[in-house]
Amino acid sequence: MSDTEAAWEAVREALERLPGWEATPPHWHPEERLWAATAFCKGDIHRFERCAAVQSRGMTEAEALWELAEALRTR
Repeated sequence: MSDTEAAWEAVREALERLPGWEATPPHWHPEERLWAATAFCKGDIHRFERCAAVQSRGMTEAEALWELAEALRTR
């Protein structure tokens, strides 16, 4: 298993504790020269609830995912 795959597994495990949350694939920010990963709570859009989000950054895709997993675990 690659480091990126292991990081995704850590994110999935952290999301299991947060019903209604999901993560988007990491994306490259060329202006910052960093990868960014985001997880968010979909909320109930019919009741206009605010959507909570957690974002992380890293030099590599895996680093951004590991940071996101840690942020989700401490949420």
